Amino acid sequence: MRSVRAAMVMAATSTVAMLAAQVRAQSELIIIEPPPGFAETIGMDINDWGEVLVQRVRGSASTDPVLQWDAVWENGNWRPLAMPGTIQSACPLNPQFPPQLSNWDAIVGSAINNAGTVAGAFSNCQRFPATWSRTGAITRYRLSSEPSCNVPYARDAMLLEIGDDGSVAGRHYNCGFFRGAGYVTPSGSDILRIPPTTGGFNYFMVDVNAAGTVVGNVGTSAGQERGQLWTSSTQVIDLGANVGVRAINDAGTVLLDIGTWRNGIITPLDPPGTPGDLSLRFPVDINDLGSILSNGAVLIAGERYNLADLGMARAGLEQFEPRRINNRHWIVGTVRVNGCFTCRRAFVLKIAVPCDDIDFNQNGVFPEDQDVVDFFDVLAGGSCPTCNDIDFNNNGVFPEDQDVIDFFNVLAGGTCP
Repeated sequence: MRSVRAAMVMAATSTVAMLAAQVRAQSELIIIEPPPGFAETIGMDINDWGEVLVQRVRGSASTDPVLQWDAVWENGNWRPLAMPGTIQSACPLNPQFPPQLSNWDAIVGSAINNAGTVAGAFSNCQRFPATWSRTGAITRYRLSSEPSCNVPYARDAMLLEIGDDGSVAGRHYNCGFFRGAGYVTPSGSDILRIPPTTGGFNYFMVDVNAAGTVVGNVGTSAGQERGQLWTSSTQVIDLGANVGVRAINDAGTVLLDIGTWRNGIITPLDPPGTPGDLSLRFPVDINDLGSILSNGAVLIAGERYNLADLGMARAGLEQFEPRRINNRHWIVGTVRVNGCFTCRRAFVLKIAVPCDDIDFNQNGVFPEDQDVVDFFDVLAGGSCPTCNDIDFNNNGVFPEDQDVIDFFNVLAGGTCP
């Protein structure tokens, strides 16, 4: 029995190694170089269309008044975010303005949704939260005065996230704020403030999903940081102390530093015995398919991959900082080049994920007619708790005809493109 078990473990290990080799061979790493006039690029976000939000930073020797002018990058083409109004070469010192914002201008993007709309802020002697659409339309957000937030400068705010429906979340000094369906905004404001609760002193909204559910962290006077989830203007769910909220996907799964939260249950990220190079410690993002990205590894369709093995270990590149993963399993982040501290570059790692196995219903019997029956039942909207998801080819697009084509191709003994 022991020899049989050992053989099974060896076979499983060999299969995982072959799968990792296949993914590694087909993955692609792209370094985004700065355009003329800029010294560095920083990868911020990527949507499912492959549009990359990039922070573009000028060098210390630059005399341009706009020190940071962010843009959307796609296949080598840039779409700069526009500055509303006239760019100021110098701003007058005014007691209503924060001193650090009195002498520089910037256009800062934080997130991009699948409509190509960017959320962030622009500083033109004063910081204003705003969104930029793919067509160039700019929406500025008004903020009403809120003494309970301990806000000395009423307009110094930043949008941090944007949902596909246009919902936005961000931070304004000690308060988080949000705008979306089901949330009532106060008079004179486009955004709902969420002041700290009793004992709280610092809110930080980190993500919003398609249902308008917002997650974030709040610091307490007891020195704790509590994760919280908001489903409306008044309903809040406490996720626990020092859990470190990172993101929420459209399925409602919340990524925490210590695991994933779903309907009150926290599941650890690493099962006992997980190898160190495949650990999801220090997680940063989760996509709508449940794939989890960490600083050193990624979990996709139940398989773990070390990022260095997928093309990120390359001569002259160091200190990789992955930030986001989209539903096509493309990762965006920042890397330093040739050991230069001020030579940051945005990168995109396109992971070529293989198709699911042919045992669609995961009953251990394959190939069989029942897999075909269950596949079409789920494709039609049916429920199968043990089945794989309908995105058979794991390209982040579903449902689609290509999933059906690839399913039958693999069923017939073919390979997955």
